Amino acid sequence: MTVDRAVDARQSGRSFAGFDRFDAAMAIAGVAGGALLIWLGLGLTFFWDEWDWIETRSLADVPQWFVPHNEHWSTLPAIAYRLLVETVGLGSYVPYHALLIAIHVVVAAAVYALVRRTSGPWVALVAGVVILLFGSGFENLFWAFQIGFVGTTALCLGALLVLDAPPTPRRVGALLALLLAGLATSGLGLPMAVVVGVEVLLRPAWRRHAWILAVAAAAFAVWFVLVGRTGVGAEGNPGTVAAILNVPRTIVEGISASAGGVTGLGPSLGIIPALALFIVAARRAVARRLSVRAAACLLGIVALYALVGLAR
Repeated sequence: MTVDRAVDARQSGRSFAGFDRFDAAMAIAGVAGGALLIWLGLGLTFFWDEWDWIETRSLADVPQWFVPHNEHWSTLPAIAYRLLVETVGLGSYVPYHALLIAIHVVVAAAVYALVRRTSGPWVALVAGVVILLFGSGFENLFWAFQIGFVGTTALCLGALLVLDAPPTPRRVGALLALLLAGLATSGLGLPMAVVVGVEVLLRPAWRRHAWILAVAAAAFAVWFVLVGRTGVGAEGNPGTVAAILNVPRTIVEGISASAGGVTGLGPSLGIIPALALFIVAARRAVARRLSVRAAACLLGIVALYALVGLAR
């Protein structure tokens, strides 16, 4: 490293290795927060859907890896569960819960990294810690089965980190792998595909690699036609008129509940910040000042609740 680079590193707050006090603080928060969550979960045991992966899946029965859980493509979580069953057994729930918390810590770290790139280290650190210890939806952090949803979230954030850099053969391969893994982890892989797809199509540097989206779509289509369609209707029939008519209401209620959870206003009053957010986004879009990331995330949220409305 030259003297000039060393000066630049000190001025930016980064150490020579690219690791500074904010990164260290986030790492400490991740370790401490993860340990706290595992400790709070002591005494838990296996529950409900987990037994599907424990009793009916086998590492030796490859076709069973791809059987949907309800309507979800859950190959990777099912394999993870079977690996734990085969290695640590069922005597303790801690290893299963620890896997979930480890993935959750990755989510918090990815949020920190993404926010730091746009808003600076202090805001990023606050955002990362808030995600790490966010109380709303806490029950999902005490049921190891949720490695599916939390895992897809981690994979989606990883894809966004990849998309922030110019495309190279390695990054293109990583993005495709993350997208395929997201689809094979839970139904959230479909909204993830919307987010990634919007970013790829709206970023000029990445647009020529839109074939990634076609490959991912083809992989999902093959899975769905061969085995995935057997899970359709497990919770609701998306082909009915009632399900289709239910979509707009579910989108509004879902976004309202999410906004209410984030702001503490609750699901009913959550419509106020949710509506304000979409009005601001619409005005910025008309003025062509809405960022690609904001557009991708908003469309991903709408796609998520549309799927919920159809399938649930």
